[in-house]
Amino acid sequence: MEHIWVRLELGDELYKTIESNNWEWHLLHSSSTSLPGDMYCRCDIYVESNNDKLDTHFALKYAQAKSVEKT
Repeated sequence: MEHIWVRLELGDELYKTIESNNWEWHLLHSSSTSLPGDMYCRCDIYVESNNDKLDTHFALKYAQAKSVEKT
């Protein structure tokens, strides 16, 4: 069910691009800081790529995506 929500948030084209490249999803869940935590939460969506030429194509096609270094 969660991947349906992710697909709705990202859009079909971006979701399918990530799935077709076999990149790994990382969803970071946290409780709301201002609303009741049992009803509202935050989910940050991250994707781990394979550091290959597909990354460059992805960065050019989806300029709004932010690159985050793995710590």
